[in-house]
Amino acid sequence: MQVTWAQDTFRSQDDLEGLIYATLDEFLAHPTKENLSIFDAIENNSWRPATQADEHLALCVLYSNEGYYRMKYGQVTQAIQAYEKAWIEGKGQPVESYDLIDYVLIPLANAYSMIGDYSSAESIIQLYLQKAQKNKSREQQITALINLSIVYKSTGRVTNAIDLLRQAEFLIAPEQVDQKVRTLVNLSHAYLLDQQLELAQQISAQTQTLFEQNSVSDLLQADHWSNQASLYLQLEDTVSAIAATQKALARCKELQEIEPRRLAKLHVQLGQLLMSTRRWVPSKESFEKALHQLIPEWNSGLPHDSLLYAENTLKAAMDGMADVLVRLGQFKLAMGYYHKSARVEDQLAQHYNYGKSILLQQGERRQRTEKILYLLYQQYQVVPQTQLAALALQVAEHTKAVELRQQIASYDADSSRRKWVRRQAKIEGELAQARAKGSGARLEEIQQLIDQQNHIRLEANTNGSFQGILKRSLLDLDSLQKRLDRERLQLWAYFVGKQAYYRFEVTPHSVTMHRDTAVYQLKEDSKSLLQFFSSPEHINERPMEYAQVAERLGSQLLGDTTPSQLMVVADGLLNFVPFDALLTETAVGMNYAHWPWLLRQTTLLHHYSAQLYQQQRTSTSGDHKLLGFFPEFAGTNLHLQYSAQEASAIREQIKGQYYSKEKATKRRFMEEAKNYGIIHLSTHASGGYLHDPPAIQFIDSTLYFPEIGSMELSASLMVLGACETGLGLLYQGASPQSLATAFVQVGVKNVLLSLWRVNDQATAELMKRFYQHYHDNAYPYQAIRQAKINYLDDTKLSQEKKSPYYWASFIYLGAPDQIAPATSMTWIWLSVVLGGLLLLLGWYVYKRGLI
Repeated sequence: MQVTWAQDTFRSQDDLEGLIYATLDEFLAHPTKENLSIFDAIENNSWRPATQADEHLALCVLYSNEGYYRMKYGQVTQAIQAYEKAWIEGKGQPVESYDLIDYVLIPLANAYSMIGDYSSAESIIQLYLQKAQKNKSREQQITALINLSIVYKSTGRVTNAIDLLRQAEFLIAPEQVDQKVRTLVNLSHAYLLDQQLELAQQISAQTQTLFEQNSVSDLLQADHWSNQASLYLQLEDTVSAIAATQKALARCKELQEIEPRRLAKLHVQLGQLLMSTRRWVPSKESFEKALHQLIPEWNSGLPHDSLLYAENTLKAAMDGMADVLVRLGQFKLAMGYYHKSARVEDQLAQHYNYGKSILLQQGERRQRTEKILYLLYQQYQVVPQTQLAALALQVAEHTKAVELRQQIASYDADSSRRKWVRRQAKIEGELAQARAKGSGARLEEIQQLIDQQNHIRLEANTNGSFQGILKRSLLDLDSLQKRLDRERLQLWAYFVGKQAYYRFEVTPHSVTMHRDTAVYQLKEDSKSLLQFFSSPEHINERPMEYAQVAERLGSQLLGDTTPSQLMVVADGLLNFVPFDALLTETAVGMNYAHWPWLLRQTTLLHHYSAQLYQQQRTSTSGDHKLLGFFPEFAGTNLHLQYSAQEASAIREQIKGQYYSKEKATKRRFMEEAKNYGIIHLSTHASGGYLHDPPAIQFIDSTLYFPEIGSMELSASLMVLGACETGLGLLYQGASPQSLATAFVQVGVKNVLLSLWRVNDQATAELMKRFYQHYHDNAYPYQAIRQAKINYLDDTKLSQEKKSPYYWASFIYLGAPDQIAPATSMTWIWLSVVLGGLLLLLGWYVYKRGLI
């Protein structure tokens, strides 16, 4: 490196700006893939950090050039890191000095989209759209609207994408033919996704007319023909779809310089089309061409792990190869490609800045997992070996609660990472509060918070605080079985796919695997059962109809027998099913107390992932004091009439700090919760809606789901005595985005949560019984079961009040820990008094000579 020779000169003159530009000039003289290492050396050659505006600008120019060339050579994730550093260095620089939108933000957002990090892409695009509007840059506004529409299409918000593209059309001048074509291609594709085929065809025809009347780049023509192929496929004209894809490939090959990724993407598309026509060998050849584009060093067979990198098209090519190899009967090699694809997916997830991007990725992961499970089950049917069932379980569990595992890993990471995670969570919480104001929200405030959020995330990325947090190792089955043996449990894990559902039964000494193709019936019965819990009257109005659904669903989920203690790892909609309220046989009569509930047969615990259960730390020993909040909301339409009775009953059992009425504030909870081993919240809550996050209310304000991420808790038990605390948005394979999940990810070990809108009086009664049993045996998972049984057996309660709506909502999420509560002084004094009376009675009897 020539710059190294002159480094002493730059240092002696303290000319950091000169060193930076000299480094860039050296690379630009020979901009090859091999010379990208020049960029790596700049930090080592710098003798001090940049302090002057010109030095920051020089670094911005350097990093943006690095990003451009790393993108050119297919190093997308390294390009992202370079562009992120460029943004940090260039932020605040005058626009006339260097156009950050064109040279940094636009390519950064595009790179995020390439790896599937659509949340980050959306955030950056909205940022530069606002800047472009402020600067009145029509060209940049058009680019932002088109790029944002692509993100919306990729995340299922097709109607929003169409609206944006129509806005872009309005801004495009007649002479901007390329922008017009790009907009129309995306608009046609959006209408196609929206099932408006006639409109999609009309717009595609407009695009074709523009080709005939104007000079349009080969790249845009390739995009048009690729979209046309999708349109033909929707019209079930596979032959024309193949021909259109081949035209797109031909256009790309005419370009002197073309990104390998773009060619590979078209080869993958062609391979998928050929496979749909059962042309297995040509399909395989097309996927191989895609792999050659993406991995030039690859020749044949499974690519070595060292050749893999974070790239969506590479993942698609691997999946395509695996699919076609299955058709060719090469099952072992197909399994290998599926696993390679999963490795690429793991690498992609390491670069995602938002948990939502991981959730959006889950759909593809789940489809691949179901294919692998089917291959393993075929082998298991021939030879039902424990090793095959165990491997299938590990594969299935690899897709469970991925975002929650990442969040827990973030909070368990070093203090530097925790700092960035909590800063980001704090901003997200403030955003949730600002957006909750609805029409009263200040757009300027929201935009400022989004800017802060972007800055925190990018700053964290540049120093590696968000990189490599999640280590996706497979479930350690040996450790799991040893824990089950110690805790005298069995674990049943479910996987609900599109073609079938699976149940894995794990004992301390075996693993068995069950598969059932009646997955549609399972989902319909689950929905029917949950519908009964949408209102207190539904079960009482149609008890025998409920009994039929509960028995049928019980038969599907449980088989013939269940163990005495069972850890349930549910999946999808099953996370909301109250297993306690399933029936093990046909119900006879109308007395709920006599129905054959699973509750009476089995003690149930729940977890979102077998791996999380296996890795969960045992709760700390010693007496745990309770922190309780009981806002009551007296004098309002939110009044919880029985909350005061609930507080009084708990106070008699457990020693702690209790806040009621005006003292039950959010601020007090945020400040004190970290100091207690048991937390009880008796209040109102909501599982949220499509755009509203889950939230729980205090007397003074509301605590939103994102805000919880800024907390640091260590409670062994949290009792969420409120509505819907276990409900939230549900992505494939993910734990529900619920209040319970939020508290688990910040350190709470075990949670008692609710699955629907609970009744105030029934909840108070159930909690009274729960704490009585918990006080006696210190095992909360046993205490909640016994409380439910006592509730059912209470002869003072009416038949209607014994409907499972009133007692089945609360479930225990966590491990079977013994969590000793600090005994209330009331009980201590009662014990002393009672003991004293017994001694006096004994002395009296003795003196009187009665014994």
